[in-house]
Amino acid sequence: MNKPTLVAIAVSLLAALAGCMDDAGRGLQAKATLDFEGQGNGSHSETGSCKDEGDIAGEGTLHDGSVTVRVTDSGGSQLFERSFKESFDLSKEVIRGDSGSWKIEATRSGNDLAGDQFNGRYEFRLYC
Repeated sequence: MNKPTLVAIAVSLLAALAGCMDDAGRGLQAKATLDFEGQGNGSHSETGSCKDEGDIAGEGTLHDGSVTVRVTDSGGSQLFERSFKESFDLSKEVIRGDSGSWKIEATRSGNDLAGDQFNGRYEFRLYC
């Protein structure tokens, strides 16, 4: 084989291997995902089986209102909580808690006294 072909094969192999490693090579995979696009106040949640460590990540563009995301572990301890307005990009953050079923919950609300509803889109992912 000629050198350009070997380089192309090596690059392809590295790209394939990189795709197998989730979450910075720690082997974590998305266990629960919350996403929403549209208008309306409310909340929703998902659960995922996690050991004692995981990550949370997300992004969104909020036109009106805010969203608060929380993660609790199997013992009910709150591991993470943060509120977002406007555009945001939540890089993966490590969270630790009790092994078992972890819950990720997002709560949407409008922010105007006139009674405006939440309007926007977001996605949060829990990796374990």
